[in-house]
Amino acid sequence: MKYFMIAILTWASLLSHAEGEHFASVGPITALGQLESSHNLNMRPHLRPFDIRRWQTKAGTSVMFVRADDVPMLDMRVVFNAGAARDADQPGLAYTLSNMMFQGTEKQTAAEIAATFERMGAQFSSSSARDMALVELRTLTDPQYMDAVLQEFTLAATQPKFREEDFQRVRNQELVGLKQMLQSPGAQATKLFWSTLYAHSPYATLPQGDLPSLQQMKPADIEAFFRRYYNAHNAILVMVGAIDEAKARSISETFTASLPEGVAAPALPDQLPLAKAENVHLEFPSEQTHILMGGLGIRRDNPDYYALSVGNEILGGGGFSSWLTREIRVKRGYSYSVASYFIPMQATGPWMISMQTRNDQTQAALQVTHDVIDAFLKEGPTAAELQETKDQVVGGYPLSLASNYSILGNLAAMGFYHLPADFLEHYPDAIEAVTLAQVKDAMKRHVRQDTWVTVTVGLTTAKHDTPPQP
Repeated sequence: MKYFMIAILTWASLLSHAEGEHFASVGPITALGQLESSHNLNMRPHLRPFDIRRWQTKAGTSVMFVRADDVPMLDMRVVFNAGAARDADQPGLAYTLSNMMFQGTEKQTAAEIAATFERMGAQFSSSSARDMALVELRTLTDPQYMDAVLQEFTLAATQPKFREEDFQRVRNQELVGLKQMLQSPGAQATKLFWSTLYAHSPYATLPQGDLPSLQQMKPADIEAFFRRYYNAHNAILVMVGAIDEAKARSISETFTASLPEGVAAPALPDQLPLAKAENVHLEFPSEQTHILMGGLGIRRDNPDYYALSVGNEILGGGGFSSWLTREIRVKRGYSYSVASYFIPMQATGPWMISMQTRNDQTQAALQVTHDVIDAFLKEGPTAAELQETKDQVVGGYPLSLASNYSILGNLAAMGFYHLPADFLEHYPDAIEAVTLAQVKDAMKRHVRQDTWVTVTVGLTTAKHDTPPQP
């Protein structure tokens, strides 16, 4: 469950993360009494209903707000359709802009901005991935702090200054980080998997970019990207906290009015499946071989989302009870950890299997993986596996909404991926409604070994020549 929930419900993630309790309170005596029947051990936990308020600001930004009075805090996230998929011919541009946020304004340096927020007990951050870029704020709701924090945050997030000296410092840090990252076999495997599966599509490159692109980048490029994509029509604003709707509306109007003018980013093109399976091996001096294998999965709005969530949970997302873990780790000891997961995105995201194994066991591990997939697609899970998995997913679901911050992440995903207003409350019902036939049908249609990419990064041994053909 953990792999799919992290990838889907929270984000690039998006998108995961526990503070206020959202279980229905029954009290210790009542709870003990309910244990008279073992059937009640699988009772479905109750979700507190969410009163999600939605509106659009005068500047054109969609807003989602949930009032949460448990703690005197406000969490705020602004999501821009400005991830690495928008880099075009400058890989790393979105990532570098994200790192340049809060590095300075016309009147303040990065150190002065940080000191201001620290003095008022507030936290800010910025980040980016393939689909989106985020700026976030957490502040106390006491007016003597919150109003000043919001003013500083709005200025820093909507009117940043991209000074040459700050840019040089950030870029140098990125160059060092990228060189270190590419010394990792896992990072190399990730790079090869995405570049092979997505070829020349916007998802092909690492969000961190590449060395030539970073070396040629200039502050003017950062400024142009900010002006194009960090605008009110290309943003979703989400707030969760101890304020009323009137205050939330005021905050949203003030913030979005300060953003640059612009238009929403166009839809991303979809990647066509590969014509045939591809095997890619990179020689790397490591004791273990890193393996990534898989193909195109689904967009976030695909109607098979729920059936695939359950099916993948049984196949490779549910820990020791999953088919892959049972066959690869428990029975044969080929890998300490093996997992499969869908990553639904704006355009079609991937479905992947990841593991590490001893170099001399690579061929055997790959063959067992193919055998497990073949058996799963041919036979499918049992009715008992289906019900147990649905119980686990639904039973653990409230944990993904256990804090203001996790609610914030889920609301942001709902807004960004245009999910229905009742998604959070409807999710358990949708999971429970999944049938065995739906799981088998969806997995057969979306898990296609004939168009897979198999990436291995490690040392070739006498028993490890090329990956087996599916």
